[in-house]
Amino acid sequence: MAATKTAAEVIVLRNLMRGQGSHRPARHRIADTLLRAKFRFSAELNQFLLESTYRIDPGQWQNFPFSDGDWEDARKISASRRSVMLENVVDLVEQHIVVNKETVNRLIEFSDLLSCALLETPEADPTGLFEKLLPVDRQSLFFWRVVAAANSQNGKLLARRISDEMRSTWATRKFLYPFVFFSVNQPPEGHIQTSLKYVLNGGEKEWERRLIEYAVGHQSSLIGNEAGFLWLSLLAHPFDALNLLCDVLEEHTSCGNTAPDALVECAERISNQVNFRRLNSMIRRHRGELIKFVNEPDIEGIQLPISKEAKSFYQSLILPHPLTAPPKDSDFLNSLARLRKEKYPSQLTYDQVVFSSRRWRFTEAGRLLSGIAYLLFMFPRSEWPTEYKQFLRLVDFYGGASVLLLMAPGVATASNRNKIFSKRWADLASEMEVRVEAIGSVEDRTWINLLHRCSIPDDHIDPRRSALFMARSILREVREGVGTC
Repeated sequence: MAATKTAAEVIVLRNLMRGQGSHRPARHRIADTLLRAKFRFSAELNQFLLESTYRIDPGQWQNFPFSDGDWEDARKISASRRSVMLENVVDLVEQHIVVNKETVNRLIEFSDLLSCALLETPEADPTGLFEKLLPVDRQSLFFWRVVAAANSQNGKLLARRISDEMRSTWATRKFLYPFVFFSVNQPPEGHIQTSLKYVLNGGEKEWERRLIEYAVGHQSSLIGNEAGFLWLSLLAHPFDALNLLCDVLEEHTSCGNTAPDALVECAERISNQVNFRRLNSMIRRHRGELIKFVNEPDIEGIQLPISKEAKSFYQSLILPHPLTAPPKDSDFLNSLARLRKEKYPSQLTYDQVVFSSRRWRFTEAGRLLSGIAYLLFMFPRSEWPTEYKQFLRLVDFYGGASVLLLMAPGVATASNRNKIFSKRWADLASEMEVRVEAIGSVEDRTWINLLHRCSIPDDHIDPRRSALFMARSILREVREGVGTC
């Protein structure tokens, strides 16, 4: 009887894919079949059928063509705790990405060019990079985010330019306003959920709200809801689906979780077809690669293809030496240099760097800038998963951890510090002590990292306290003999 039912479900899927021609018109019935299936059906469907179903039509394809039925499908799929559900969903997501790897590869190249421009010539207009993109590439959430970041200081102009790019009814009616609002205001990720309550009309379904939260920059709801989000990504651009997969794996890593095997195996299969550095880093982390300690990181550890001068400048931000000159004389790069050079950076310096990192948070450049700001204690302390995520982003960019990175927020007190490095923490702590004098002689913002190299008790980690407030509090306790460092 079970075999007959299995055969019947395979026949239904085959007929749906043959008859409808693509995933979109058949998606609700495919979801119903997934909810009934108790087996992994990808092996029962031939590759030609899967490719024809998930290959997008560049001339007619629309991003985010959601309807009310999609939120209900996502809710049911996410609520299913059968492992085969996630396996079946990731198999479809794999097809969605790999079958359309031409547009994915174009956006990977575009993403690299964009990050290079942001790190080398940040004041330049990035719209010149748009020329190589095809209309289907411009239907991605990634591209919409680029347009939004480039026009975030003019809400009306931004709304007009984004509405020109959006084709689907749901995107223009339900997503455009919150997307423009968050692009202009750039709240921290932790404030997105609360702020969204004042932007939405309150009539949204639970999964509609979750999708909007994620699309405007909130990742914390991904764990436990992977199948639902990945199912919805089948109606997003394949490059957006790839970035979602990376975000899911990143959240598992930062929380110290072992990601489901189906996710990691899917990522490995995709990486054999698509070369995406971010995905490769996530795979290595989940396969147990330990963080390399590099006393003096070589600039070749930086894989983003920026110039040699730019690599030297960004490398010097994490070394216990005076900074090298920025690759260009620019207000932003000078502010970034001051963030490291000044013991107490000004509000203007802080705003220039931090708001740029938020605007471009979806790019490698934005993740680097955010990581550097966290490294230099420019934010109130957070829970370890948040600080660990920022630390790992720096490790991925530089290809290892320098002495200064070991003094990043939370690293010295992390419960997993003896498990994540290629050396014992006691040996790394000795390496830090050897270089204390060299770091201290620079007399810049790293004074706060020197203070943090010791194991500060958890009761000092209060998100309401600024880094400067905590530093003064700890120094006062040391002077008074209440605490030791």
